[in-house]
Amino acid sequence: MKNRWSDTDASEFVERYRGIRGEEFALRAYTSRLIGAEPSLVLHGGGNTSIKGTVQNLFGEHVPALFIKASGHDLASMTPQDYVAVDQAYLKRLCGLDDISDEEMVSELRTHLFDHRAPTPSIETPVHAILPGRVVDHTHADAILALTNQPQGEQHIRAALGDDIIVLPYIRPGFELAKQVASAIAAAPQAQAMVWMHHGIIVCGESPRESYERMIDLVSRAEVYLKKSATLSLPRVRETSMEVACQRLSTVAPLIRGRLARMTGDPDRPYRRMVLRPLLTPDVLAFLDTEGARNLVLSPPLTSDHLIRTKILPAWVDEPAYDDETLLANQIDASLKRYAEDYQSYLERHTHRMPAGVTPFEPYPNVVVFPGMGVLCAGKDADPAVIAHDIMTQTLAAKGLIAAMGSRYQAPAEEHLFDMEYRPLQHAKLARENRPILAGRVALVTGAAGAIGSGIAARLLSEGAHVVVTDLPGDSLDRFAESLTQQFPDRVFPLGLDVADPGSVANGFEQVNRAWGGVDIVASSWYRQKTCLHLGLDLALTVPLRQLHTSSLGSPVRSSQVMTFG
Repeated sequence: MKNRWSDTDASEFVERYRGIRGEEFALRAYTSRLIGAEPSLVLHGGGNTSIKGTVQNLFGEHVPALFIKASGHDLASMTPQDYVAVDQAYLKRLCGLDDISDEEMVSELRTHLFDHRAPTPSIETPVHAILPGRVVDHTHADAILALTNQPQGEQHIRAALGDDIIVLPYIRPGFELAKQVASAIAAAPQAQAMVWMHHGIIVCGESPRESYERMIDLVSRAEVYLKKSATLSLPRVRETSMEVACQRLSTVAPLIRGRLARMTGDPDRPYRRMVLRPLLTPDVLAFLDTEGARNLVLSPPLTSDHLIRTKILPAWVDEPAYDDETLLANQIDASLKRYAEDYQSYLERHTHRMPAGVTPFEPYPNVVVFPGMGVLCAGKDADPAVIAHDIMTQTLAAKGLIAAMGSRYQAPAEEHLFDMEYRPLQHAKLARENRPILAGRVALVTGAAGAIGSGIAARLLSEGAHVVVTDLPGDSLDRFAESLTQQFPDRVFPLGLDVADPGSVANGFEQVNRAWGGVDIVASSWYRQKTCLHLGLDLALTVPLRQLHTSSLGSPVRSSQVMTFG
């Protein structure tokens, strides 16, 4: 793993932020960003960092404080003011209790902030308070998880990192974990790092640079050990090219997206749409083409922190009939039905563990796997779909390494996974995510580089839609799309398209299918008759596109609404 520390960059960062809390806090934020920039360490708000210092109270006293990343913040964008100050002495005292609930823990954390306006600290705050060293870094490093998530995990960790590392079995994050960490530190006070099985690695240091470089060193050792150990060639049952996979995706994506849409009971917006994020890479195709891939795929994610994004398991479609769309649709229906039944059984097995006030997730997958094509990740909009995509990218890579070691993938017991998937604190994160009126809908705007089209595209984006901005290829379209992308990342898809050319229109819809799974809204700002002719629409302002079959498109346009401007 590359050590990203740069004396020049560190100095520039300190110069920029030293005025907030001083040089050391600037460096704390700088190394947090270095960690957040490395996907093989943390993903999308994962991991945690902290630094110990003091806060001056109204009496002029300097009170020991732990400054820690707030829950939900992203390490990749941390600044010194993004650290929440908590009473460190009280946190240590808290760990002397026998047990407290999550709700009590959050209450104690909030009532012992030094600023009542600050966001809520992470549930792992007490762990950081009792660890030695002024600086603490915690990550979900892929290499560490690949070593711990197998039957001989602790032996692999010690072989890779040495015997001076504390190794703890899987313990649910929170108060119970803090108690176990305190006991482990008391027994080995000189330890500067520990590994939590099925969870990640945590390191300490006296300075931000020392802690960061210790993290990089240990994870690098794990990566080297994996490379030396994962030497088996996995037998292949097929070989799928990227070209073939992309062709299949054009057919599969709309079929999945339509079936994942949920009825709302609202006559104005009868369906709650999902957005897809395909995962098609040569490495993923090669993994899915290996013998035994099904068993590895149908196992939990690398860490329980990912459960609210991927659910406990993905769905798998056996031997898809890519050359027969009717049969393929039936196979998908059967797979989703089987998934729903299995998920409902999972919920019933753990009914007695369901926390009060927590609503079960719907029994539909967030991830659907097609051998011979790839993986489709779904979300209520682009953000959760991208998160599931990134998690699955690294999950499949790590599981492949475990198989190449000749070992077996092993996750925590199902009851532990259920407890994390239905932990109220996890669900609270999802509840904070707003759903705009057009979230999950995909709109295609023609003439988007013009005055009318650009206004339509901007308004659709502001209402939460994912927008395909189309126009004749050129600088005007490129510049406009780039300006929108800066404001609405992951929700803008620029597409050169000539609406007077049926082949260009058909190809455009194919590309949208591959990117997001289909189109819901067509907003045409060009001359109405010609646009409708080549899209296969009549001149009505609202047309159920999913019912249309046209020679220009070659297949139904799956959509729920057309808005025609002109």
